[in-house]
Amino acid sequence: MEKRDTTRPNLAVLHPEALSRICKRSHLRPSADLAPYLAVYWVMEWDVPPGESYAQQVLPNPCVQIIISPNAVEVLGIVTTAFTATLEGSEFVLGVKFRPAGFYPFAQRPVAEITGRRVPLASLWAEAPVQAIRQRAAEHDSRGVVASIEATLRDRLQQAGTAQQHVSEAIDIIATKPALLTVEDLAQQSHLAPRTLQRLFHRYVGVGPKWVIRRYRLQEAAARIEAGETEDWADLAHRLGYFDQSHFIREFRELAGQPPAAYGKGRPEDRPVQEPTDEA
Repeated sequence: MEKRDTTRPNLAVLHPEALSRICKRSHLRPSADLAPYLAVYWVMEWDVPPGESYAQQVLPNPCVQIIISPNAVEVLGIVTTAFTATLEGSEFVLGVKFRPAGFYPFAQRPVAEITGRRVPLASLWAEAPVQAIRQRAAEHDSRGVVASIEATLRDRLQQAGTAQQHVSEAIDIIATKPALLTVEDLAQQSHLAPRTLQRLFHRYVGVGPKWVIRRYRLQEAAARIEAGETEDWADLAHRLGYFDQSHFIREFRELAGQPPAAYGKGRPEDRPVQEPTDEA
């Protein structure tokens, strides 16, 4: 059975229609044997005129990624705040987006160790063919990059244990139950104690369950606003499990940089670039 996609990759990007006018975007499916761990390969290619740039807001997701360009191959730990990526010049970038908890079978170390960090792949996996991958990226060879990355991942894959399966099931619950808003609710539905959930999420996901729940709810809100489904914020807040409208609006503003009413009117003005720090 195909693994259900609970990462909803399009919701990582605010105002995706505007981005599609600036760059070419595409997605590739992972091979069947890696699909339980990988959500998608995303590809972006752009050619911005000299002296110009485009700032794209990005929502945080509970997913580790490997970011590949002709210049670098890096592991991007979970970014815990919304940030702005600047597109300029000509570039090809391919991202390997893992499912929540999907990076652990390849890393075999607490995923929280890289949360908020950008780490060269070679510093984690010395055997990775980084130069060959970068060369394929320089040739804009998406499928060649994917083939090299998948070979590397297969060499490192360790079978997932029962604990990781419990975490994956908890993520499924969060993703498919929009009204779930607390760790206590998740504990009841997953049959795991709150402290156990905290410990497992720290090790296998990289962030706590409360963070994951809040991000899924706010991404759901952003998607509904993008689709023009609602301008009744009290109703939307209620459907997403918020106690009241003001709580929902405050959290949405913290994530997207503006209240939902302003967000629904179109792409906001560019904000200062904030990206994960490089490894020291």
